[in-house]
Amino acid sequence: MRASLLAAGFYVAQGAATGPKVQTTVALTAGALPWRGETLLGKEWIERWERSGARWPLSLTGENQPDLLERVRLHPQFQAGAKLQ
Repeated sequence: MRASLLAAGFYVAQGAATGPKVQTTVALTAGALPWRGETLLGKEWIERWERSGARWPLSLTGENQPDLLERVRLHPQFQAGAKLQ
């Protein structure tokens, strides 16, 4: 889910725990970044995602996987100066 949000252009942060969920996901537009306090997912998350055996959305074909990978890796939140966790 998080990779799909990133590929669609959203910024993604870990949200607060709710009920039985230890963590949730917060998706933000660039315009929302200044007034939201979440710390964006960072290097640790992307490294874990790249090692994951379940990193692709189920409906994503093999020919589209390189595009999703590139979109996530090049997302502005993973570039220098982003407020990462």
